[in-house]
Amino acid sequence: MRVAKKHQPHRLVAGMATPDPNIEPPFQVMAIMEVESIERFKEVMEASGNAIDSDIPNYTDVEPVIQISNSFWK
Repeated sequence: MRVAKKHQPHRLVAGMATPDPNIEPPFQVMAIMEVESIERFKEVMEASGNAIDSDIPNYTDVEPVIQISNSFWK
């Protein structure tokens, strides 16, 4: 995947809108933030969440969705 290789130093591993080109993708953009634990995520969001939230309207008027997942790529 050309985009992933170009941005690998920035931790972009892969991207796929949808496996079926006839289905509209469920998201416009997805960003992955990797932290050690849910506790660390809460600390990061406490420290930087307002800055992140206030920057989103500079790019879109879509309501952001936060999904917490476990990484299987390690």
